[in-house]
Amino acid sequence: MEVIDGTVLSEGIALGQLYILNNAINHENQITVNLEKQKFDLAVKKTVDEIKEIQKENSSELDYLNIQILIASDHVLKQKVYDMIDHNYSASYSVNEVMDEYVKPLLDSTNTYLQQRSVDILDVKHHILNNILDKSANVLDSMKIVYTEDLHPSFLIKNKKKILGIISNKGGYSSHSAILCRQLNIPYMLCDKKFASNDDIVIDTRNKKIYFKPTFEIIDHYKLV
Repeated sequence: MEVIDGTVLSEGIALGQLYILNNAINHENQITVNLEKQKFDLAVKKTVDEIKEIQKENSSELDYLNIQILIASDHVLKQKVYDMIDHNYSASYSVNEVMDEYVKPLLDSTNTYLQQRSVDILDVKHHILNNILDKSANVLDSMKIVYTEDLHPSFLIKNKKKILGIISNKGGYSSHSAILCRQLNIPYMLCDKKFASNDDIVIDTRNKKIYFKPTFEIIDHYKLV
């Protein structure tokens, strides 16, 4: 068993199997300019349509999801992506570079609130990239404790009924994801460890500890909590 110290973003206790959420994107080589522009346009349309579907079951998050739609369908974003594609870059690479350019001033800011708003733009970026690369969105099929480097709010909104708890390496108390977790009563902790296997895990925000590969005694104890 490994005991890990963490920072609490949302209170609670969770026991379950770890689900590793990988947001990494592998970019393909550029094929033709017109095809890459078409892939981008179709990916944006699919992203907007998917967000609208999410809105139907999440009326409390309409404002956030409307902002996601505005970012995805922004005309300036489209023109900048088109410009890069015209210089023989793939659609996925172009989206990644252009949206990272949007995020950089927020990350460089000394204002914590602005830094954490960068996740909202990165959320849209990954949504569009997943659709460009035809990479199916992560959807949980059973109750899990989720580990990810950086939690995107859209994943949380889509999977809120299947999430027992969350662990991430990045984030902050005023981030949209942390606020959502507190509203949904989902335990959420930050830690430095990079998890690589889907083993049993316990989150206990009362003592700010994460128990990875817990002993039978620890598991039995938390089953009674």
